[in-house]
Amino acid sequence: MDTEGSISTIKALYIRDSEVRQVEFKSFLSMCQGLLQSSSDTNQNLFRTKYEKTIIRLAVECPLLDIRSASEEFLQANRISYDPRIVEAISAFIPAYDVKPLNGQGTCRSDEEKSLYLSTIQELFFTFGRVGHIDRIMGAFPEYMQNHFDLIKELLFESGPLQVDWRIYIAYMASAAHKCDYLMSACEEQGKLYGSKASWFTSQGFSEIPGKIRDLGTVNIKLAHRPWDLDENDIQSLLGNWQISELCHALVILCVFHSLSSLALGLGICPEYDLIRHNRRASVSDELGEDEDDYDRTAGGYLTYIHYDIIAHRRPVRPSDFNWNDQGFNIIEKCLPGIAEKLMNRIRYTFVMTFDSMGGEEGQNTANLRRAIWMYTQRVYGLEYDDYDYGNVNGHIKRQTKTYIKEVACVPHRVTRRHIDLLDMKLVSEDIIHINFLVCEARLETELIYTTNAVQAFI
Repeated sequence: MDTEGSISTIKALYIRDSEVRQVEFKSFLSMCQGLLQSSSDTNQNLFRTKYEKTIIRLAVECPLLDIRSASEEFLQANRISYDPRIVEAISAFIPAYDVKPLNGQGTCRSDEEKSLYLSTIQELFFTFGRVGHIDRIMGAFPEYMQNHFDLIKELLFESGPLQVDWRIYIAYMASAAHKCDYLMSACEEQGKLYGSKASWFTSQGFSEIPGKIRDLGTVNIKLAHRPWDLDENDIQSLLGNWQISELCHALVILCVFHSLSSLALGLGICPEYDLIRHNRRASVSDELGEDEDDYDRTAGGYLTYIHYDIIAHRRPVRPSDFNWNDQGFNIIEKCLPGIAEKLMNRIRYTFVMTFDSMGGEEGQNTANLRRAIWMYTQRVYGLEYDDYDYGNVNGHIKRQTKTYIKEVACVPHRVTRRHIDLLDMKLVSEDIIHINFLVCEARLETELIYTTNAVQAFI
């Protein structure tokens, strides 16, 4: 029986025409049935290890009724059971009842919001073959979810100077810099779909990848942990093998996935059921030295965040002289106009978005708090604005909340449930998600500022 085509078979999930999709998915399930009923232990084991969890995930979390129903029927017919507590676990920090259901029923503020939510959910599924748990959490703010999807699709899959499998591996490297198993697993799956070699994603994979990608290791860990150290020399050293448009594309991918790693870890995102097998980390506090070495090898080197004393150290970039809106955006736009637009859309929307509520109470003006979170996040990465009174930060953000913000921004792999429990503000799940969006978007803007400042001489 031919099982080598499993990846292309699962691509049936990406087919928009429902009749064609149902035929293709039925064929996939027939193949699985054959494996399950085979007298060969090898075939049965192949089904158990490669397909069973995906079918369970589709039965529980697929937004398309035809695929979900067919998966449920297959499981029932073959008496395959699962633990719903594991399959349905979306976040370790956000209760399941605070996550919008896939049908949006009863949780949207308006028909317009529900329509946007449902259409974005379907687009996510047709693009990735799944609705990731990080996307489910983003669903609390459907317009943010849409802006995020538009950016990721443009960044990874639309026309650009880098081939798709390279883009996805660069995202994998960026995720490794913060030990983000969730994103590493998602990138591994997508990378294999788009032609990456399986060996790239092993513990020794960094030695297998093209040298051109391997050369990004130093800038990857600098941007992740000490972006203020990135300078023209780092860029110059890469331009022997990289065209400037290619390098800009790679650098933006690194920036975006560092930020996304902060979001995934800061919100305790659980992997989808069929990605759990890839999870290398048993818990935040239970990490083996060997695993640490694997992350460092994949990221391209070892570096850690250090506190940036903004008073004692020279500031390499002053936002009053060089910032994202006035300079950075224009630099990226020259090489990557579509990506620059999507970056700007998401950053701008995040800065202003609000439901005018906090702690479950409506009619709350959160503008000053939102700005304080943004400014504090950028300050811990060495950016200080001349026109902002930083006394406002202490006025709006108390100590434990500051600790959480800094951990999410700088060392997100350390974030635990205890950080959430100790927050010294009255917050509901929607507020916690919103704070994470602000922190991660402010961090992204910071990395983009340092990146574009370093490359501007070569554009």
